[in-house]
Amino acid sequence: MRTIILLSLIAALAGCVATQQEVAQKDPDPSSIKKKLEKEEGEIASLDIRNNRNAAYFAHIRRKIADAWDPRGSKYPGTVNLKFVLRADGTLRRVEILSSSGVRLLDDAAVSAITDAAPFDPFPPALKAKKFLPIKGLFEYKLR
Repeated sequence: MRTIILLSLIAALAGCVATQQEVAQKDPDPSSIKKKLEKEEGEIASLDIRNNRNAAYFAHIRRKIADAWDPRGSKYPGTVNLKFVLRADGTLRRVEILSSSGVRLLDDAAVSAITDAAPFDPFPPALKAKKFLPIKGLFEYKLR
């Protein structure tokens, strides 16, 4: 089981590296690479969308991530703010930590929840015109 998870994480990360390398070949400046990726991917949606025509699709994404993420075992409090980008077929393009919790273990667990939950369903008809869907989400760890 760990081998399968590790392989899927490696494959997902390899896809993210390949995407950044493709952009880097055209322009080696790191700040312009990020700007080009963001321009190509479009406006960021919140994972908390619950009242628009795509609410069911975002609920599907939240369910899959929740099934892959277990914050209860954490010994540290913290919040990780992530951005991840999906392709139209539901596969993961990349994951980026927007703000760290300050605890690498928590950051890594949040990234793993997204990579383990992928792939997601293909985009619904209302999103078919989009090539990519950037999504922002918060992962909160609370001590009890």
